[in-house]
Amino acid sequence: MATTNFHVTGGSSAADTNGGGPSLGTNDAAVDSPAAVTAVHDGSGVHTLTDDGVDGFSNTSVDDFITWDTGGTPEAAIVTSLTSDDIIVVGRPGSSVAFTNLTSVAVRVGGAFATVKHAMELIDSTFVNAAGDVPKVNIKNDGTYSEGATTLLAGTMSVPVIYSGYTSSISDLDDQGRNSTGFINTTNFPAITFTGSLTPAAFVAIQNLKITGALSAYLILSATVDNFSVVNCEITNTQNNASAGAVRADNQIRLIGSDFYCSGAAHAIVVDLDTSAGISDCRFRGTSSSALLQLNTGEVHRSVFWGDGGTPTAILLFSAIPSALPNTMSQNTFYSVGACIQTPNSAPIRSMFLSHNHATDSTKWIENLYSATANLVVYESYNRLRDITTPRTGVVSIEQGEILTDTGGIETDYEDAANGDFHLIAAAPGYGKGLHGQDIGANQHVVPSGGGGAGGRGYPRGAL
Repeated sequence: MATTNFHVTGGSSAADTNGGGPSLGTNDAAVDSPAAVTAVHDGSGVHTLTDDGVDGFSNTSVDDFITWDTGGTPEAAIVTSLTSDDIIVVGRPGSSVAFTNLTSVAVRVGGAFATVKHAMELIDSTFVNAAGDVPKVNIKNDGTYSEGATTLLAGTMSVPVIYSGYTSSISDLDDQGRNSTGFINTTNFPAITFTGSLTPAAFVAIQNLKITGALSAYLILSATVDNFSVVNCEITNTQNNASAGAVRADNQIRLIGSDFYCSGAAHAIVVDLDTSAGISDCRFRGTSSSALLQLNTGEVHRSVFWGDGGTPTAILLFSAIPSALPNTMSQNTFYSVGACIQTPNSAPIRSMFLSHNHATDSTKWIENLYSATANLVVYESYNRLRDITTPRTGVVSIEQGEILTDTGGIETDYEDAANGDFHLIAAAPGYGKGLHGQDIGANQHVVPSGGGGAGGRGYPRGAL
């Protein structure tokens, strides 16, 4: 996918007064920075900039972004054409509103920004090149990023905004995946500490980032923003407070290949969403008496829910407001929680489909809290349960292929559950026992390409 590239780096010449890219100078400086430029508006939403010196734009290219200082506030523009080495024509992203005519104004062409906050509060879907390529802010793992409260600007359905970490070349972390024990591999991820909440925006995706903070609030927080995505990130709130959480957002949220963790003795629901969520290949972990995930409706696949024995609920699947949409959950692993899935004290108006999930060492598998007579209808296929005290409450279950074999404790199912490795050992009852020969649960083994069957653990895939 072609993108309009911007940069945030720790380079010694990176600065929030730079244009942000795509061209970069030495140590991520602006490629041109004439100090005395005359800017004249031509009446059609563009400005002609003329360097009052000589050849001030000799390194400038079409589609470079620039900033100039209008009374102390850097404003952004994009180079639309070059007349000569000392004359360029620029337009303001997404707007025909003119800049004020200026003389002797300083201009910076390209060069990286120095802070993530500046990029996030500047760039939206209008910051595109002449081809209209999606804006992508590339955050390099060569600096220390500590940001206060930050508010993202929105993309659109067809032009989302992407914030993506990299180490030496753009997109080089996209396929890094997870390590052999199942944790996300954050080696070389840019680390961002937030000292205030990040407010998400619609049609924005964050990718390949390690985000931490110690906030008595959610690190990513909005009860109203829809269509926000987290891809291949680790998000950890270390605060010991009942209001501390990882992500709070609204509808159509996409969480893909990411880990979410609250490590304080007290915390809120780790991830709190609303309707039509899409979750795949993630890991949720908490340490206190709050749920790991809450959502009204959605799909949850190939994800790990890791409690500590005191975690009351892995998935508080429905909010108190019923929805007519069904919920589907497949190939998830639940360990050491109270209830793996809990539904609210309201009359069920939807059914649920659960397939190839692995639940052990927990109090309840499915708990319907509705106190009247209506039962929740659940369609189940090839789920594996062990040491579940009360498998189902208030549920009518239509089942096939359920695996209840109990050969012992955690050591007879997992590689190292105590340390978070939920791959199944070869002798585990759920190993290779899925409908099509796959493992039950989130963590899959891969048979070596030479064949020979499932003779060992092999290599991990899925929500590892």
